[in-house]
Amino acid sequence: MSNDSLQNDETAAVESTSAASVETTSAATATASTSDASTASAETTATAKQLIYVGPNISSERLNRFAVFRNGLPQHMDDTFTACSAVKKLFVAIDKLSDVLEKINKTGTAYNTWYNQVQAYLKKG
Repeated sequence: MSNDSLQNDETAAVESTSAASVETTSAATATASTSDASTASAETTATAKQLIYVGPNISSERLNRFAVFRNGLPQHMDDTFTACSAVKKLFVAIDKLSDVLEKINKTGTAYNTWYNQVQAYLKKG
């Protein structure tokens, strides 16, 4: 075997190993990215479906402040949502709770306005 032939064989082996390494790295990166995206998507979906009500108690609907709902908005309240759309806006993602509570207590914010609209709706009867 000549020196050129040996050098060509070594070069081919190195190129083959490098290509396999790149493919493995790419596959691992793609798998990790897919896994991260799936995990983030699952967490977002789970969190998004868990809502907490931050408005005033609505005794006619048996809805208390800070009640947690696992599967989105409660279906039995559709009539109330129609009568007072602000009620629906006071169901928030659990991870936003402290931020929203600050906004409820700050005059002029949207959450403060919606809270006050629900209180006015409840006083009407």
